[in-house]
Amino acid sequence: MCTDTLHDSERPLDSLDSVVERIRAELLEAYELSGAIDIAEWVRRYPSQRDEVIDFWIWLKATSPTSEVETGPFPVADADVAEKALRDACLAVNLGRQWLEPAVDPDADGLQVLAAQLESLRGRAIRQGAEKHAAFRKAVVWTWVVSELQLQRPRVTRLAVQKVTYLLESSMRLGVFVEHHQKALGPYDYKARYKDAEPIAVKKGWLKVRGATVRATDSLAEMKRFIGRYLRSEDLARRLTEYLGRFADEELETLATVVWSARDLVASGRPLTAEAVRQSLAETPEWRAKLDRPNFSVARVAEALSVIRTLRLVSA
Repeated sequence: MCTDTLHDSERPLDSLDSVVERIRAELLEAYELSGAIDIAEWVRRYPSQRDEVIDFWIWLKATSPTSEVETGPFPVADADVAEKALRDACLAVNLGRQWLEPAVDPDADGLQVLAAQLESLRGRAIRQGAEKHAAFRKAVVWTWVVSELQLQRPRVTRLAVQKVTYLLESSMRLGVFVEHHQKALGPYDYKARYKDAEPIAVKKGWLKVRGATVRATDSLAEMKRFIGRYLRSEDLARRLTEYLGRFADEELETLATVVWSARDLVASGRPLTAEAVRQSLAETPEWRAKLDRPNFSVARVAEALSVIRTLRLVSA
């Protein structure tokens, strides 16, 4: 059914593209008929395509006869600032006012300490037998991530959980989420979505899912009995998840994708720059289309690289 497609933010690229094109056509028709769009309503209707809806709406506003640069409130030199302000306002409408705040840790020294502790943890051997009960382990950690994220944001998306679990695995070597693949919206664990983590958590009553939104229930006693065994360090995991929870979904997608690409670049001996990451994306069929999106501009990729270096997730 069309509804299922719209709510699944990790569909294959060809399916996602067809859905996005249809939404754009609907939005364009509505805009031409009325001359105005309630962007918050459109975002609520299509939460999984939020970024595409907002980007297309910004484009419509820019091409409208009433939005010519020379007559608008922003001078030409400030066009990028104007677009960012408009986009931030849209995200704030959808996600809450906290997304108007910069996604940085105000305590730089604390972040450096966290990075050093994570690096030390990665250097330790994973406990023998960590591969046992892999599906249950994934369900426990997946649920824990949802429960932590929902303390910070009004809505937790499946995309956010996918990216945070990937970054936790990359940062802590949990040996839990080890089957990510390159998909349209970044590193993606198909089994977590369809076969183990989420289905098991739902069956146990730990999670409720509505469309692309996930929420932890109050029945987490069993999960809490096991989480300390599977995270290696619950304190480090909580501090890292709290930090990552400050990033909007699109920023988490950028960060996770850049981690993957940066490690490939380092492994192949190539320079680790924003331009090199974008070239790597251009060479990857699943990720080539990202280059047209604002969250994969040179500046945004450079910001992601700065975070990755701060967390010491790459050696270059």
